[in-house]
Amino acid sequence: MPNTPEGFSILTWLWVLGLSILGGTVRTLTHLAVGMKFRDIFRRWIIDIIVSAFIGIITFLLCEYAGFENTLTAAMVGIASHMGTRAIVMIEEIFYRKVMGSK
Repeated sequence: MPNTPEGFSILTWLWVLGLSILGGTVRTLTHLAVGMKFRDIFRRWIIDIIVSAFIGIITFLLCEYAGFENTLTAAMVGIASHMGTRAIVMIEEIFYRKVMGSK
């Protein structure tokens, strides 16, 4: 039976958020344009880590629900966090297929 969100330790939430923020940071670094001002880079980084934290938490909860091993869960959180909004769209499509039925 999967844990409930409030049942996870603070250490679990810290590694999920830490890995998610790292994924968002890597995303920012790989998309930096030459000549960008620090203000613009910082703004982009903040947006990326907010999106990455959100998708990292969602991915973690889905992996827990599915009963994935911790190592696979950590990898999925890192990858989804780096993907950002693309991961959200993919999860959204899976959700719609489940709710609406396969067509």
